[in-house]
Amino acid sequence: MFPDGRAGVALSLLRCIVATTPLIESSACRSMGTSQLVQGISAFAALCLLPGFLTPYAAAVCCLLDLTLLLTAHAPGAYELVTSALTAMVASVLGPGAYSVDARLFGRKLIEVPPRRDSR
Repeated sequence: MFPDGRAGVALSLLRCIVATTPLIESSACRSMGTSQLVQGISAFAALCLLPGFLTPYAAAVCCLLDLTLLLTAHAPGAYELVTSALTAMVASVLGPGAYSVDARLFGRKLIEVPPRRDSR
């Protein structure tokens, strides 16, 4: 389901936050030894998240990137990395919202459960 209205706008803002945070953190940790591969992966995930394309997967990649930076780069801002990883996990679970490419591609679906038959 793709929420619209205020919830859809909030999910769009959440996607933007989750998309930009790994970009900033990977560039800040670059001097601490992060590779260009990490920056490329975070840029690709951000390009998917901003319009809302494959949101759960891109947000999960952002979460894994944040945890990887936390464990390997020994960045001084560990609290920010944990908070960013949790935010990305929440975005992955909540989904893209109605104002996204995913909503246009996959649409809203109504699942109807047929009435139960008597087995007597």
